[in-house]
Parts: sequence; C-alpha cells; structure tokens
Amino acid sequence: MLIDLIDTVKSKVHTLLNVYDTWGQQHARYYIISHAGRTVEDRNGTVGLHTDLGEWQRWSLVAAGTHPGRWFIVSHRGQNLEDRNGALGLHGDRGLYQTWSIINAGESQYAIISHRGQKLEDRDGKLGLVSDSGAW
Repeated sequence: MLIDLIDTVKSKVHTLLNVYDTWGQQHARYYIISHAGRTVEDRNGTVGLHTDLGEWQRWSLVAAGTHPGRWFIVSHRGQNLEDRNGALGLHGDRGLYQTWSIINAGESQYAIISHRGQKLEDRDGKLGLVSDSGAW
C-alpha cells in the first residue's frame, strides 16, 4: 500500500501536537492515510481503517533503537502496530514483530513494510498485509 504520512500541520485539521512516549522521546503524531483516503486507526484495540481524522487515527513514529532503520508505529493508546506471523494487530511489546520500515515511494507517499517484508495495504477498505507492490 502506498500511503501518505500527513503530519498534523499539513492535515488542515489540527495544529502541531508533540507528545512523549513512555521512554521519554519526543515525537510528532501522524495520520496514516491510504491511497483510497481511509485512515489507519486503533479503535479500542482493533486496528482497521476509517474515514475520520481524529484521536483514534493518530500515530507516533518511534525509532526502534535495537533495530536500525526500523520504527515502532504507536497508537493513541500506546499500543504498537505489529505483524505477528502474518496477523496484523496491536500489542504493548516493542520487539521485532512491532518494527516497520518506512520507504519513500515518491510524490509524498510511503510504503510501510513489516519485519517479514509484508506491506501494509488498504484493499477495498480492509487493512492487511501483502507481499506484492501493487497500488493497494
């Protein structure tokens, strides 16, 4: 999936909001918006897609220090997006399953790739993981 990482300044909805994670690192919060305009969200522990741009759709990026070049994608509830053997979900751990690469795909779009090389995708409104490089 090619996505737009839109920080809160560019969203035209909110002013810049800086937060601190549990490790004391300061970072900005982002919306992760799919090619179809749907936003990745943490809705009470369920990861999915929605058209809102609210608190449940905000994510922080935290450098995964023990995994150079990789990131933890942290929800508003402090849960980390994960690829656990092909199952997309949220977890409080900060290990390999919760690390992601964010690759610039050009034109302000980025691919988000799990530790297993799977790309985050929006396929007709369903959030998932895929190994191909299509427009999803």
